[in-house]
Amino acid sequence: MIDGALMTAGAAYILFVSSNFLTPFQSFIQLVSIGLSAWAAVVVIYLFGRWRSTAPRHGVSPAAVVAWVIGLILGLLFSSTSLFVGPLAKGIFATSSLSYVVSFAVSGLVYLLLVRARSAGGRSAPAAVAGSASVGARPAASAVPSDLLGADSPKSA
Repeated sequence: MIDGALMTAGAAYILFVSSNFLTPFQSFIQLVSIGLSAWAAVVVIYLFGRWRSTAPRHGVSPAAVVAWVIGLILGLLFSSTSLFVGPLAKGIFATSSLSYVVSFAVSGLVYLLLVRARSAGGRSAPAAVAGSASVGARPAASAVPSDLLGADSPKSA
């Protein structure tokens, strides 16, 4: 219901009030792209690292959300669009798209540090991540944390 009202109000504004559609639309796409680049960094680190020990609970990984938010905020601080100019968008950042790179790099680094800290902090990483097995090998059941195994899953394979 709220989404429909917002979409109707936005469309009415664009059709009847706004004299220019392209500039605000490009700015909106640029701002959304900063969030997408931060999200992409988390996904890339997850897929290439295969961080099974930090698998999301009920669809949400706290480490991924924290990394995404930090990357998003820093990316916005370095962005410069017609809708929003970040306080750090000076010099080379004022005329370039380096805010996407900042967002991607910061999110990826933060996520990598968070999952490594979590893996080292009492929750053992799977054998494939730790390097003691060949790449692509399925970790032994003992390497998978018990909270990731379902109640009906056998503890040993």
